[in-house]
Amino acid sequence: HSAAPQDPGDGQVGQRQDSLLLADDIRIDERWSLLAGANRTHLDDKGYSISNGSLSSSYDEQAVTPSLALMYKPVPGALVYASYIEALEQGDTAPSTAANSGEVLEPYLSTQYELGAKFTLGQLDFKAALFRIEKDSAYTDPVSNVYSADGRQVHRGVEFSFTGRLSERLTLLGGFSTVDAERTRSDNAALVGKTPQAVPDWLARLYGEYALPAVPGLVLSAGLSHTGAAWADDLNTKSYPGVTVGDLGLRYVSSLAGHKT
Repeated sequence: HSAAPQDPGDGQVGQRQDSLLLADDIRIDERWSLLAGANRTHLDDKGYSISNGSLSSSYDEQAVTPSLALMYKPVPGALVYASYIEALEQGDTAPSTAANSGEVLEPYLSTQYELGAKFTLGQLDFKAALFRIEKDSAYTDPVSNVYSADGRQVHRGVEFSFTGRLSERLTLLGGFSTVDAERTRSDNAALVGKTPQAVPDWLARLYGEYALPAVPGLVLSAGLSHTGAAWADDLNTKSYPGVTVGDLGLRYVSSLAGHKT
């Protein structure tokens, strides 16, 4: 369950989402298994006008969506899987530059197909996957300046991740993903084949922790992440540059009055 204020003020969105997930892991034999589930999602969204703060749009929708995953264990420590998931997702909100600014669009149904593998080498766990995501699109009409749902977009990609210990004191996790996203259907022919706004072409992250031997309980952490370039408009004429962020941190674990602190 997640919620935001139902009367948040000028130009904002009040959102409430409730989910109930039921799933069963069905073992077929020693190597094959099936994970089957259903998710009931309830969305209650309200959009408020940027100009005067009045309620400009709202919806109250719910749906039951399936999730399936067929899994195979070829050898100990390895798993190959194929999965299919549907999800009811909150609709987009019209930007401040649109004639209907603040309007919340109807929710949409997205689907995801994934084919992947998980395996363990020593103390490191690895995951690699191919995925395809289909979801609705929205854009601002250049003539009417109205932001509305329009067509369909497809995201195809590859992701790789790892996590685990390289030694007693050093822990690493990281990975990368590449995405090829495009609008496959639109009332505006000029948008077909274009990349949706704000979808980076690739992402990467590396994070590590090292327990300092000189001070028991003191851990040094460091991370580096990169978000690739993305288009800033529907026609792909303006773009955001890629961004790289680094961080450093310290964590100290001790005991205070007999409690882990």
